[in-house]
Amino acid sequence: MKRILPIFIAFVCACPSEQVVVREVPNECGNGEVEADEECDDGNTVASDDCT
Repeated sequence: MKRILPIFIAFVCACPSEQVVVREVPNECGNGEVEADEECDDGNTVASDDCT
């Protein structure tokens, strides 16, 4: 048992932790979500409707 414990500890320490992946997605007009630099977004791509 004394031989297994150091091997187990080394194995646990060698395992990578969780990684968080962050992707930057460009803003998309007309997707129905208000994103940065948008005052409103009504879900269509008509630029002249002023989000009505």
